[in-house]
Amino acid sequence: MKKLIYTVTAALIMLAFVSCEKKETVKEAQSSVEKADMVFTATSESGALKTTMHSNGTTVVWSEGDKIKVFTAEDQTGSVCTMTDPKWVGTNTAEFAGQCAKKGPWTAICPANKATGFANGNITITMPEKQTYAANTFAAGAMPCVAYSEIATLNFKHTFGVLKFSLQLKEGETGSVKSITVTTKGSEKLNGTFTVNPSSGSAAAQKSGADGTASVIIDCGTGVALSTSTATDFWIVVPQGAFEGGFDVTVTPIDDHYLPTTISATKANTITAGKIKEMPVQIVEFNEKPRPACQEALDADANWVKIGEQYWLKENIKCTEYDKGSEAYKVGRYTIPTSSNKTFNPYYTVIPDSKKPDHMTPEQFGKLGLLYNWAAAMGYTDLEARAQTGAYSGTRQGICPNGSHIPSVAEWNVLSDYLGGGSVAGKKMKTETGWYKNSGTNESRFAALPAGYAQGSTWYSGVGDGTYYLSSNADQISGVYDRELGYGYEDLKPYHTSKEYACSVRCLRD
Repeated sequence: MKKLIYTVTAALIMLAFVSCEKKETVKEAQSSVEKADMVFTATSESGALKTTMHSNGTTVVWSEGDKIKVFTAEDQTGSVCTMTDPKWVGTNTAEFAGQCAKKGPWTAICPANKATGFANGNITITMPEKQTYAANTFAAGAMPCVAYSEIATLNFKHTFGVLKFSLQLKEGETGSVKSITVTTKGSEKLNGTFTVNPSSGSAAAQKSGADGTASVIIDCGTGVALSTSTATDFWIVVPQGAFEGGFDVTVTPIDDHYLPTTISATKANTITAGKIKEMPVQIVEFNEKPRPACQEALDADANWVKIGEQYWLKENIKCTEYDKGSEAYKVGRYTIPTSSNKTFNPYYTVIPDSKKPDHMTPEQFGKLGLLYNWAAAMGYTDLEARAQTGAYSGTRQGICPNGSHIPSVAEWNVLSDYLGGGSVAGKKMKTETGWYKNSGTNESRFAALPAGYAQGSTWYSGVGDGTYYLSSNADQISGVYDRELGYGYEDLKPYHTSKEYACSVRCLRD
């Protein structure tokens, strides 16, 4: 049922008894409750919510697919009645028909699916934590309406109230809302199980049981754009109450580059069933997320070593978030997943403690860093990694901090040549201890330790024996050019491996 937003009336229903011809075949299927073909005529009453959805601003109108559910003391499972003709859609009067208990009094609810139980005159309602954004009104189906009648007229009333938030962007900014979370500062529950007894004369739902949370969320789907010149309204259904501690309203932007912003309403805000509580217009400012702490820490010059004219990171990188400014971050990829699947999907893996060799100290083992497959190191998705079917030799920041990048084969060759060529460069790059045998001199201060490589997060090889450094170069859909250091030789060797394997990454400053 649609709800209008500047004087909404609560939907009300008049029972129009149509035909009740008693047929033996029907009675046989009715068990102990005598039912009949019933037609309910629904009309509206004034003095409920306010709305602007309808042209005259004063009427609740029926929507396509609306259904009501009718209970009696004898029929506590209830009977669903459906709209008889689409001509009622958009009007404040409609007919609903169904096989219902012949004798009242009747207790009813709309929408029909809001009722989760009925006993002793009480309708049980389960309200979800999440509601869906709808322009100029609350979410379709989010507001239960109930009625009780002993004289064939059902007068539906709203069981919950509505908070209306009006948000406007700070001048000069742009942005869209992904979701709004309203959280009470007190102990009130905004979702969970509620009960209402229309026969008592009150339609306000009461919290029942200890379930539920103090929050309720408006899900804005693909985003609701905010303006700097006019406010955008958001409507959220909440239970009746005093809410003396006020609310926190957290606005989450659709763009994950920005942090959510929280607006605190510290004054008491009394919510009344069937009424809208309008909050003052709030100016929203979205702040950019800070740089990942791991990436920011790598900026210090002390973390880099100059070898010839190149500046190399002193240790293998171990960040799980792409730095702001990277290609991955700019298109909305911020963190890297872990994975045990043998696929091209980007992943990193942590070398488990059980793989530490006896000849390596705990301090050395702690410096091995994380292992990344090529897609993760480069900041690609699975599809992007697979799409690299030809030779790739470009420069890409990937997992490296701002101002640095994944080294190419050509840049690894520059390092190798500076250290005297590939046949001797490895010994000058390896640490003096920590290798199974044939440790290096670390003359270059590159401080290479044997981290081995991995396939997913369940298979590791070469920890303590050798290490493999990724380059940005790939020759085909599955091939990557690495650099290998091993315990049995002094070389810095070219190595060709699959994109699915996870290896170490050393970053090179731009």
